[in-house]
Formats: sequence, C-alpha cells, structure tokens
Amino acid sequence: MVSEEVCGSNTHDLTASALRKELLVDLENFLDPQFDYDFRHGSDSSQCSCGGEPYSRPWGWYRFALKVKNKYPDENTWLGSDGWRSCSSAGEWPVSFHGTSIEGAKAIASSHYTAGPGQIYSRGIYSTPDILEADFYAMIKTFKSNKTGKTYKLIMQNRINPKTRVITAKKTYWLIPVPEGTSAAEEKSIVEASIRPYGILIKEVPIPF
Repeated sequence: MVSEEVCGSNTHDLTASALRKELLVDLENFLDPQFDYDFRHGSDSSQCSCGGEPYSRPWGWYRFALKVKNKYPDENTWLGSDGWRSCSSAGEWPVSFHGTSIEGAKAIASSHYTAGPGQIYSRGIYSTPDILEADFYAMIKTFKSNKTGKTYKLIMQNRINPKTRVITAKKTYWLIPVPEGTSAAEEKSIVEASIRPYGILIKEVPIPF
C-alpha cells in the first residue's frame, strides 16, 4: 500500500505488465497492483516530509506496491495518512531505500530483510534516505528482461522505525542492528518491527553510446 504519493500516475502500461508477469510472477500473492505508481515521466520540487525526515519522490522509477495494509500488529500508522502533505502525520515512519538484485527483492518481499555479510559499522540491515545512494548498489546488481530485452535495476522502498534506526557516521547509512548470535525468530521480530518494505522500484538502465 502506498500512502504518501498522489502526484505520480497509477497507469499500468504494457511494459510494467510484462515485467510483473515475467519477473514478479512468483510474488503475485505479495503484490498490491491497485497501489502501483508510475514515476518515470514526472517531476516535482514540492517539499515533503515523512516521519520527520525530508522525502523526495522516486521520480524516474516505476513502483510495484506490496501488500502491507493491516499486515502488522500495530496496524497502519507507520505508513502515515493518505495524500500529499508537507508535514508528517503522527506515528509515521521515515522512508528509506535499499538497492538489491531481483532475487534479493523476491526474498525480502516474500519474507523480510535478513542481516547480510556487509557490516560496515555493525551487523544488521542497511538502508538509506538517499535514493541516489541506493542507486549505486542497484547498479551493481542489474538484470535483463527476456521479454523486453532491456536491462533494469531495482530498489526496495521501505519505512523505517525511527526508534530503532541508527544513523551511522555516514549520515546516509541507516542501520537496524541485529547482533551476532541472534536467533532466526528473534531476528524476524526485530526486523519486522523496524524496517518494512512497501514497494519495489524498477528502472530501465540506458544503453551507453
């Protein structure tokens, strides 16, 4: 479910439909197409805040929405209220981004984030408020569509709990700590209470001339 954007378009074009059927078909039960948004052709300089943090919409990307409404025991406050607004709503979480592969996205969307081997500051889940930072990692893990013949990159769009988030020495790196030795059940509990993906952003990678 998407709550903060109203300036994009939820038009479902043939390219998006083809990508959904080819790449995300095994996520069908986790997708919520009515909340998909097409940000590929728009732009907006309006100032927006989500969860007390500045937020810029993901212009240039197509977002496949995930089913998150009423998914968690604390209901939907973390998503914020519907519609564009310049100020955050009470209890809303900030937005963060995480560049990953198509396989990584499927694993995250169908289950939850898991702490990976990259431990720059400490063990845990890393994301960023800066989509350009996430884009750097997305470019490392591009993939090609057999249907369109084009190359794409992918970023997970999340909400992150400001009470459990750690802003690292590099301000654009946000961390949800998961200590070494944490059991799988405990890690799931920590992660689901701290960082929740609500969209898969996909963008075509231009062919260099």
